[in-house]
This record gives sequence, C-alpha cells and structure tokens, in this order.
Amino acid sequence: MSFSVCFIERGKGDSPSIEKVFRSVAAALTERGVTTSFVKVPYGNDPLATLKNLILFRPPKADIYHVTGHIGYIGLVLPRDRTLLTIHDLTILDYRSGFRRVLIEKLFYSWPLRRLKYLSAISNATRNKLSERIGIPVEKVKLIPNPLLVDTSEPRPFNENKPKILQIGTAANKNVIRLVNAITGLSCSLRIIGHISTELRSLLDESGVEFANTEALDDSEVERAYEEADIVTLCSTDEGFGLPIIEAQAKGVIVVTSDRPPMSDVAGQGAILVDPEDERSIRMGIQSAISDAELREKIRQGGYQNLDRYEPAAIGEKYFAIYRSILEDN
Repeated sequence: MSFSVCFIERGKGDSPSIEKVFRSVAAALTERGVTTSFVKVPYGNDPLATLKNLILFRPPKADIYHVTGHIGYIGLVLPRDRTLLTIHDLTILDYRSGFRRVLIEKLFYSWPLRRLKYLSAISNATRNKLSERIGIPVEKVKLIPNPLLVDTSEPRPFNENKPKILQIGTAANKNVIRLVNAITGLSCSLRIIGHISTELRSLLDESGVEFANTEALDDSEVERAYEEADIVTLCSTDEGFGLPIIEAQAKGVIVVTSDRPPMSDVAGQGAILVDPEDERSIRMGIQSAISDAELREKIRQGGYQNLDRYEPAAIGEKYFAIYRSILEDN
C-alpha cells in the first residue's frame, strides 16, 4: 500500500526528542513504501504564537497528517478524518493554574482530542490520564510507545568504589532534589544533564555530592554520557514515557527508576524500582546496584531482553497499521 504521511511538528521546543522519535518512525515507514515529509508550524507555543499558527498554518498536501506532539491545538485546523494526534504527556497542566491552565487544557487537549477521530499515546499512563482528566475514552486512544534511538553495546566494567550516576533532565517531575538527598554521603559522582536551578545548585553545594553539569549536548555526546555511566537514574514522580530507561538499557547500564507507570512499564525486568517520594527507597536502590554484582547482571540482561519491544521497525509497523486503518475508513 502506497500513501503519504505529513508529520506536523512544533515550531521550537525545549528538546528535540520528539522530532528524533518520529524521524526514526519515518525511516521505518519508508521501507514499507510510505512517502513521508515533515513540516513545522511557523511560530512557537506562547498565546500569540498559538493564535498565529491556528490562523496562518497551511499544511502541504498529504493522504494523512500526523501531529507529533505538544501542539495538539493544530488538530483543530487539520482534516478530522485524516489526522492522527499523538499525546506524550499532560505534565504542563500540573505547572499551570487559573485561566491559563484552563486555556491550555482546552486548546492542547480537550478540543482537538474530541474533534479528531484518531489518537495515540506513548504509554498506558498517558492514555489513562487522558481518560481521567480530559474524559477521552481509553478505547479511542491507541497505545504506541516510543522507539529506541541508540545502538546497543556492552558496558564498561562497573566501578564499585565510586560509581558514576547519570541523571538526564532537571524539570520538577525529574525529582532531582530527592535524588541528591538520597545519595548524600555515598561514595559516588553525579552527572546532571540539564539546567540547574539556584535551589538545586545550593543543595548540591551543601550536600558535598561530587557533581558535574552540562546542558546542551548533541546526540553523540548524550550517547557517550550513557556509555561512561555506571548507573542511570530516572526516579521521576511523573513521565510521559521515560526514554532514558531504554537508552540506558541499550548500553548495558544499570537503571534505577520509579516503581510507578509508565517508568515501571517501560523498564520491564531491566531496572531496580524505587519509590520516587521516599529518599530512603531511592538510596537503598542505588546502594543495591553498587553492592550486588549478581543483581546488576540480572538487571542488565533483563534490560537487553526488554529492548525488542522498542525496535524502530516494530514501532513503525504499529503506526503503519493505524495509517492503513485511516485510509480504509475513508
């Protein structure tokens, strides 16, 4: 079956992760004979830019349009019967209040989700939140996880004396303050990728934790950071998916993550699970990773086995099935 898909992307974002995901999906679709293209909305996501996008955006001709994420409102001006909207998370609603929160909920979620016939989410956790918070029936939302974007490799020897802990992301949901409190006094070093707030920097300075911080890294530098780490932490209170989990597993690095969806679902049998709201639990999880070589090997092998679910070709096949059903419906 030959057809064309136009991926609609945000004008600019705080990270390129979504864009990388769907370029990987597009590459897998090309092998199935699907013609793919990408177009960005011309403006950003502030209120005025959102309004300008709604008024001025004109997509190129395609059989199917796929809104890749974080600009759900653009689904209001795309063909209702030929547009797929992917939802990654609802985190933005937790950090907004008052009229602005109401407007964001309506524009980015409620209105486009109710208007469009075809929806997908990257995790069961996100799909359930759409049902609970927006009122979208679970059965209307297809579940398609994100694909793995890095190559697999064997890890370097684990440093039991002073392991390197890698933390990717510093937003409030990443729970970095509890992580720092949890590792205070442990023989380890912490590398944080992301912007460090004044509050977090003060805590790090007071804690005595040895740390390094970098912000803007390209793909190869992030991949190298995984390869240099002994442990990757993602003890988030909330995530849309948790891509660092499977990226760390691909490198054979020990993952310590939250014992709640979607992190626990994404990790499979390839992570040490901890309570993200309990600093003692986080500390014990990291200590067990450091002290128990048998556990590390079990977690490492579980991680490698988990990756089959996230192969780009497998994820591309899931999207291909949705696109095919859209065309058959029309």
